[in-house]
Amino acid sequence: VRELRHAVELAALMARGGVIDPEHLPEALSAPSPVTGDTDENLALLAQRLLAESLTDPAAADFDALGLLVLFQLTLLNDIGTRPVLARCANCNTAFDADWPEAYFSSTANGLICCDCEQTFVDKIRLTKNAARCLNELKPIKDASQPTMNEIEKVLVYHFTALMHRPPRMAKHFLKGK
Repeated sequence: VRELRHAVELAALMARGGVIDPEHLPEALSAPSPVTGDTDENLALLAQRLLAESLTDPAAADFDALGLLVLFQLTLLNDIGTRPVLARCANCNTAFDADWPEAYFSSTANGLICCDCEQTFVDKIRLTKNAARCLNELKPIKDASQPTMNEIEKVLVYHFTALMHRPPRMAKHFLKGK
């Protein structure tokens, strides 16, 4: 988040008070990186595109810091080799379907869990259908409601807490009062 804030501040300086264009962004935000997901659009590319859109398109400016944080966290998990399984049940490999009657997230399983497997994982968190769909497809994150984004962030903070054995330091600032 700090790097993102710095990049935006630098872009504002380079734009000299005018409109921030993609060429004002650092190369790290505008250069494509290799595709890493099985079938998903690269998380870093999606975050870059959404950031550029929010800077240049007033209609896209509603995509707030929490949305970028979620994409950053998923990218970080991917980069360190612990990206959660979000396309299928992490236990039985059943492909995620928006018609799943219930969906859960488990840090122990490192991903989504279907209702048939949820009894196996005591650390499960039940997800709303919207949150499960956003985690599975990623692109709907751009248009997700604030409650859905808060739910996704709570799941990611929970997951990072399980991985690090302590809550992330900045979590309290994003989840304050939610």
